[in-house]
Amino acid sequence: MAISEPLEPLKIESTGDVVLLLTQTVNLVRSGKIEVRAANCLGVLSGHLIRAFEVSDLEKRIEKIEKAIEQRN
Repeated sequence: MAISEPLEPLKIESTGDVVLLLTQTVNLVRSGKIEVRAANCLGVLSGHLIRAFEVSDLEKRIEKIEKAIEQRN
């Protein structure tokens, strides 16, 4: 079964937003309102988003450490 109307876009800016997306997707699958293939796609994309957030966070942390080291020297 496919969704008859497009869903509202979600602002995804954090891992918490990804959790919300996945929670909503699980509920849509359970209620039969979204196809499993579409839900699987969202799951895969969510995994990529989580990884991107992790990399971004690490980059920020490394940048802070590098600045702290520069200030000590």
